[in-house]
Amino acid sequence: MMQNSTSQQQPIAELALVKAQLSSTERQLENLVVERSRLQQKIDGASGNARQGLIAQMVPMSSSIDNSGAMIARLQVQAQELERVLGAPVAVVGMPPRDLIFGYNKPEFMALSSMVLLLPLVIAFAVRMARGGARKRVEPMPSFMDQDRLVRLEQAMDAMAVEIERIGEGQRYQTKLMSERRSEVPRVNTPH
Repeated sequence: MMQNSTSQQQPIAELALVKAQLSSTERQLENLVVERSRLQQKIDGASGNARQGLIAQMVPMSSSIDNSGAMIARLQVQAQELERVLGAPVAVVGMPPRDLIFGYNKPEFMALSSMVLLLPLVIAFAVRMARGGARKRVEPMPSFMDQDRLVRLEQAMDAMAVEIERIGEGQRYQTKLMSERRSEVPRVNTPH
């Protein structure tokens, strides 16, 4: 009984190793496919010698993708044979699959999105600091405004005050006349 469990542990360990290699190779294949699509976009936008250089980079990447696909197929066959030896599929806890967001893994996507969002704020802050900070400088009034304009403004205000006083006296006089006239005139009731 003891020997049976020891002999069974070796295929289980081997199966765990094969599944870990399978998971790693699948992630590598996934990254290569993403890189190939990015390279293809660059090739579509390039011309001339730059395009030829990018195409030259595509050839080894395609062969790496083919090799990874073949390696995955071999590892899957090996895992199936080991599961058959053990009699039933064995769940092996490996690395969780990577989640991709727009072709980037989560940390790359978070770094890229935070850079895109914060870069305009940083630039605006730097421009503001370069222009002299948040405070606007108040310049003193020119000296020619202090003397001539203030004298004319003062004279205009005095003239307006005199005219307003005359208007007020006229209204008081008119009100006094209207109230005296009312007391002199008898009231007449008219039918409506």
